[in-house]
Amino acid sequence: MNTTENNALIAEFMGYEKVLSSYHLPQHEQNGQQCFYDSELRFHSSWDWVQPCVAKAMDTEHPDKNAHMKLNDAWLTMNIEEVYNEIVNFIVTLQA
Repeated sequence: MNTTENNALIAEFMGYEKVLSSYHLPQHEQNGQQCFYDSELRFHSSWDWVQPCVAKAMDTEHPDKNAHMKLNDAWLTMNIEEVYNEIVNFIVTLQA
């Protein structure tokens, strides 16, 4: 999957509602905005976007007993690309 597809996957995990070609945040705003086109999703490049995903994932039961540890290890690197990739892996394996 590419970045746009991965961001869409994360948006759906986070509860964004897909309406035509954009994602809408139900009942709250992200950076003062409520609606984002696919190309405007920034889970891959902004700590402000990815941190809530990590928090939700850590509160989500996962069939892989090591999933939370892998996510925590990625977080500790403070490398947004590693965290982003691990969030994507977490969601993909959760949905498998």
